[in-house]
Amino acid sequence: MTKQEMEEHAGQYHSFLGKAQSSLRSQDFRGAVAFAVASLRFVDGMMQFERKYQGKEHAKIDAIEIIFRFAPYLLDSDSLDSAAELLKSQRRIAKNTGTDLSSALDEARANLWSAYRVWDFLENRGECDEATIRRHTGLEPDAWDRVRTKWEVMRLLRRRENHPASYFSLSLQMAVTVLAKCPRCGGSARGKRVTFLQKVKCPKCAAQEFFAVLSPELAS
Repeated sequence: MTKQEMEEHAGQYHSFLGKAQSSLRSQDFRGAVAFAVASLRFVDGMMQFERKYQGKEHAKIDAIEIIFRFAPYLLDSDSLDSAAELLKSQRRIAKNTGTDLSSALDEARANLWSAYRVWDFLENRGECDEATIRRHTGLEPDAWDRVRTKWEVMRLLRRRENHPASYFSLSLQMAVTVLAKCPRCGGSARGKRVTFLQKVKCPKCAAQEFFAVLSPELAS
């Protein structure tokens, strides 16, 4: 890879990372993960350029961290698989990163499994108290706390207090129509929210991508 190619990869990476971070600030977590995944193909070139020409060492890779932090709680195994494939095919990424990315990936997969068990239970049972959720999902207290805390931040979980118990239910309306944008070309598509939990074909550029979901009101 030439210096120009590496520099172009660095620019593309930071462009997608900026979009991912902007999505996080607007609490579009699905969009943030989609943009982070779109940046993955530029990570190796970016690291080579910044290490060779800017003397920069990478304690962590922000785009990969975004995927590991949020994809599990969106039940998004495909994005974890994309990160895993990158780390497998470009082993120098993990070698030249201060973070133990292999352990972080294992932890993210474990968090996804915990989130899936809670989601499956609440989707079928509806609102339940905390003790019942833990008993039926078999989660240890720290695993349940991670799911609960993250979903409350992401507004995927609704809490109702009825002393002395707390009751929880899913707050995401999967059947609502939303507007979503392709992270590759910016093309838009409308559909039910559940449609965009997986890769869809962009009507503009024909790429298979995870679309960034916008406000439901924008789809009306």
